[in-house]
Amino acid sequence: MLAVSDPPLPTVLEAILFGAGRSMSLQELSDMLGQPKGVIMVGLVNLRKEISEREHCALQLSEVSGRWIFEVKPELSAHLPETFR
Repeated sequence: MLAVSDPPLPTVLEAILFGAGRSMSLQELSDMLGQPKGVIMVGLVNLRKEISEREHCALQLSEVSGRWIFEVKPELSAHLPETFR
């Protein structure tokens, strides 16, 4: 559970998803943080908005089949090594 002095929820979610290096479900994130799924969903939506507003950000936060993951923006995929695509 997040305490008042903890970083904002979107920041914590960003750290968890980046650190995990894999997609995670709303339920996993809810269980991990001890927060209701609705609170986590609001945090994810806010994080996606924050990331989309970052200047020159290479990443996007995507929901794929109910799981959340960081991905390289499609317009940058041509700049990745072939083995990363």
